[in-house]
Amino acid sequence: MAWCTLCQRSFKAKANLKQHIQNSSAHASTHDSDALHRSSTSKDARTQKSSAHTRSYGERWSMYPTHHQSVSCLLEEDDLYFNFHGIDDNIRCNKSHDTNIMGRFTCHNKSCTSNGWSSKRIAITIRMYPGEKYNARVYHQRCKSCKGLSQPLLDESYADRVAYRIKKWRGIHVEVPEYSGKSKGPHNSYLCEGCKDGHCNAIQRSGIWTIG
Repeated sequence: MAWCTLCQRSFKAKANLKQHIQNSSAHASTHDSDALHRSSTSKDARTQKSSAHTRSYGERWSMYPTHHQSVSCLLEEDDLYFNFHGIDDNIRCNKSHDTNIMGRFTCHNKSCTSNGWSSKRIAITIRMYPGEKYNARVYHQRCKSCKGLSQPLLDESYADRVAYRIKKWRGIHVEVPEYSGKSKGPHNSYLCEGCKDGHCNAIQRSGIWTIG
């Protein structure tokens, strides 16, 4: 498996990555050899980088502007070109949708014995604004042991879900992203800031989380 660090996307083979680099305008100023050299097969490394340079709001949620490039690469596949709207504003958006993504949380309370937790139900609100702009509010969760707030490390489901929603708003037919896996337990609404804010919309179907 090959990895595009610029777009934060994985490809089954280096040949697919090379074709992506040639076709994507995001790589217009990047030589193929340089981009291929930066490719990585480590999924863990990709996940650990996902929380860098986020914008946190009162510790209850965050926005991830540095993930814009990965979203942009997916949108460009259907000739869509959007900019990230850096203002966390509900009033000016013309479309909004609640869904869920996946990721991992780490408890930063030094006195807590928790080793962190993964979640298939991280609440997210995707919003579109006039002028081909968008953003997404990702809600934090609380540690079950100490109730401290934690900001998630996101995986590729963030870009997939955001791009899917924008494409659907633009009338492009795309299949709903589907990620399989069994939840380790019920969703605890009292630990989810998305639930508290009225924006958690996960759906469980026979052990498979399918989010629109």
